[in-house]
Amino acid sequence: MSTTGMSTENRKTTMQSESESESESESESGPAPVSLLFGSGAMRRLGNGRKRAVVVPAARAVLLGVGSSVVARVPPGATRLPLQVIARHDLPGGLDRLPELAETAGLTLADLTIEPQWSGYIEKTRANVPGAAVLLVVEPTGPMTGTLSGTLSGRKKKKPGVRGALAWYRVDLDLLPPPAAPIDPADRKTLAARITTVLDRLAPAAETREAVDAAVEVLLQSGRARGTVSRELRAEVGAARVDAAVAWLRRNKLLVGLGAERVWSPRLLVGLRVRMPVSQAGDRTPEPDRPPPAARR
Repeated sequence: MSTTGMSTENRKTTMQSESESESESESESGPAPVSLLFGSGAMRRLGNGRKRAVVVPAARAVLLGVGSSVVARVPPGATRLPLQVIARHDLPGGLDRLPELAETAGLTLADLTIEPQWSGYIEKTRANVPGAAVLLVVEPTGPMTGTLSGTLSGRKKKKPGVRGALAWYRVDLDLLPPPAAPIDPADRKTLAARITTVLDRLAPAAETREAVDAAVEVLLQSGRARGTVSRELRAEVGAARVDAAVAWLRRNKLLVGLGAERVWSPRLLVGLRVRMPVSQAGDRTPEPDRPPPAARR
């Protein structure tokens, strides 16, 4: 890589990265090991193990495989963290299949980024990884050297925006609730009953039905619209059974979306009340809050 190319990359990373930036920067190959650029926030999460995976352009990962050494650094390069690749997953068609591939690899969105949704992370990452990509699962092999400042650009860390207004809405076939939307406690049994009715009608094989029932029971415990596969779900039900159950639920349209954005189908939620941002409900009229249960005397 030329000196001009390196300085341009460093400038781009500095402009985009604040202390909690998770956008993957392009890698630059040295003799050995390969060096990857990150913002301060991503570097901290790599160091404490909260960030377990990175996305790099396929052209920069030609020589990287399981066991390869990588150095994570923050521009201009004084802060470094040695890493080792413990798994490699290729995305020859680009980032669109990243959520599905990450889930297959046992990763969640939080293992890559602090972004709340896959769509936002993919949009930011695609600026530096526009084509074929590689998902690398990594772990630190030594201590971090150097110090991390609060920001890379000298700007103060932005305060989070004020949370938007929330209200209860009845789901219709055109309303896809956000994954974190709570389902009214009075409606949760209805959702469970609807899922059971669909399972009875479709009558999957006994082994599949057992796996689906186990996965659904855990998924419904969140009380939310999401149908996200978590580490806890994999541990409780078993990775192979979870994968088979989720594949069946997606194939039969009970779950829609990918990864952290997967939710129960509006056909299952229709008529049920969910609490969600007013800004995402269009021109729908919100439902009144239900009065709290009367206190016992």
